[in-house]
Amino acid sequence: MARRAGVSPTAPYRHFADREALVSAAATEGYLVLAQKLAAAHPAPSTRDDLAAVAVAYVQFALQRPALFRVMFAEPCDTDNSERVAATNAISEYVSAIVQQSFPGFDTEALSTAAWALVHGLAFLHLDGKLDADDVTIVDVPATKVAVMAHRGDPAMIGETIRRFIAWRRAAGLSPRTSATFNIFYCDPHTTAPADFHLDLCVATERVVAPDNHGVTSGLIPAGRCARLRVVGSSDDLEPAALFLYRDWLPASGEEPRDFPLYCQRVSFFPDVPEHEAVTDLFLPLRR
Repeated sequence: MARRAGVSPTAPYRHFADREALVSAAATEGYLVLAQKLAAAHPAPSTRDDLAAVAVAYVQFALQRPALFRVMFAEPCDTDNSERVAATNAISEYVSAIVQQSFPGFDTEALSTAAWALVHGLAFLHLDGKLDADDVTIVDVPATKVAVMAHRGDPAMIGETIRRFIAWRRAAGLSPRTSATFNIFYCDPHTTAPADFHLDLCVATERVVAPDNHGVTSGLIPAGRCARLRVVGSSDDLEPAALFLYRDWLPASGEEPRDFPLYCQRVSFFPDVPEHEAVTDLFLPLRR
């Protein structure tokens, strides 16, 4: 900061009590600029599309002002600095207001936190070089026959469905090492009522699976063009990568999505490999 201002490294401290005060002043200014950028994206956001436009503006701000963005969020917030606390609260209240109007009937606090965390994580994935348009490749995937166990209902109960799926595939002799694992994402858990949530757990197999009391049926992941994005590391939260595909890559690519949901192949995963070495390929089906 001092170098850009053309002064000595110690000069800023003539105006601030210590480093924390200097950082808080810079962060406060950053929040004010960010608020202006978000308001410019849409002056009166009230729909889900408006929320998406504001989310894009948030990430763009991070990319345009990376050093300031890191000061705003990578440094601890000084709760004794009233101006910084007020600026932070203003952004939080702004996000909550949009979410409340865009998703009436939902838990505003929980959804606001999830929305901010998702977009914020996406911004840092960009800043840290984890996501780039060059990371996306267009591939032709073959049709894949799968055995499907559908999870329908509260996403908080997905762990139980996963346990039943693992037990079934183990009994069927369909090891992850020899039979590919897929998940098909039909909806966003943050914007879908828990009772309507739907996710498919799949394992590749040429066998015909007769319906049974385990709830496993035969299915097919269709052949076609797909945008593929590889995610290395924990696959617990694929939402930032999915948002990147839909909100950033897709509009810039000129491609159109096909009538099949986003899905992923879990190429390798914990505990077969350390969590930081896990590999997940996200596939966004595209039209010809």
